[in-house]
Amino acid sequence: MSILDTKKVNELYCRQPNDPVICGDKVCLPDKSDPEWCEVISVRYKGKLGERVDTTKEKDYFHLKSDKTVEDRRCIEVKSYPRKAEGKKPALKLDENMIRKPEPNIKNSLEDFLRKVIRLGEGKKTSVWGIMKAVRSGGYDIWVAGGAVRDLLRGESPKDSDLAGTVPIGVFSEIVGRIIGQLGLALGSNSDGSVWHIFDPYDFRKQKFRILEYAPLKLSFGYVHEEECRWEYDHDLTKDAVWRDLTINCLFYDVFNDLIFDPTGDGWNDLQINSVPNLRVILPLPLEPKGEAAKKLLRLLKFTRRYPEADKNLAHSFIKEHLSVCTQDFQKLTPHHRKIRIVAHAFYGSGRLGKQDELRKECVNMGIDHIYQEFFEPLWKELK
Repeated sequence: MSILDTKKVNELYCRQPNDPVICGDKVCLPDKSDPEWCEVISVRYKGKLGERVDTTKEKDYFHLKSDKTVEDRRCIEVKSYPRKAEGKKPALKLDENMIRKPEPNIKNSLEDFLRKVIRLGEGKKTSVWGIMKAVRSGGYDIWVAGGAVRDLLRGESPKDSDLAGTVPIGVFSEIVGRIIGQLGLALGSNSDGSVWHIFDPYDFRKQKFRILEYAPLKLSFGYVHEEECRWEYDHDLTKDAVWRDLTINCLFYDVFNDLIFDPTGDGWNDLQINSVPNLRVILPLPLEPKGEAAKKLLRLLKFTRRYPEADKNLAHSFIKEHLSVCTQDFQKLTPHHRKIRIVAHAFYGSGRLGKQDELRKECVNMGIDHIYQEFFEPLWKELK
């Protein structure tokens, strides 16, 4: 695995004249007789969230530095305003040692995985590769992220098509819609817009319900008004990494340029290719939205179960230093169904709780069996 020099990275990721507006750019807005230049500092989707929703690029809002409140954030139609392209692409914000070129067989394995035909009802078919190419043709960055990259580098077959990128949610929907609209696929999000997914409505049993998941690079989490919470998005891999769980799950593969990004600076080394990974939690712990710190603890427990031969020192150190914060964070989740969702998705990767013995065993192994007895065991009792 070789590290690319800065000059080569600049050549690969230099911006083109017609590239989309990104954070850091300045757009010129007419203000009476004088033009007003405003810096774009984040992106937000203002449309409806949830499964099977109609998303449109008209609902993509650019948060401007001059705006004072959330409700003042103005919608910038990219083609309508002059701009100064001062923002940097995500790759250009990383240090040299965070960008690496993998062995040739890695790219071949990934392309084979992405090109697998997804057969749908009525004889229709598509592939993740085709969807990624359509997004990239719009001038956006799109990467395979998380578990698929980790599995590939460990010589294992990837299982999930998780994508990350710079394309705003509404634009993503319209670009992908030109493909999936002909296939009977549908697009939707979870409740806060952190992850968008494409699912197959012909799969009535929901055995392979989600074709892929897409997540814009997250910046921060806040409340649009009293009861509605939304994510803000940026064009920065390092800021997005704070919201992820373990360093080994925070690797991004640019298959078009055959490069792997490691924004934490530790992911590649912690993966220890062809060996046993280090289980290092990404810090600092975000306390909003509620449950994020607790979710990282649960994900750590999940991967100590997956890699029982891994060195537990880093895991024990994390628990020793941050257990009280994770505990307090989990205590904030008063409705039991919210706690169930956090446990299920973080530890089991689905909406079902699975076998309580698995979680109990890891809590005992890590010396936090009191956490299991206080929080997790009551969840199963409430479900009976």
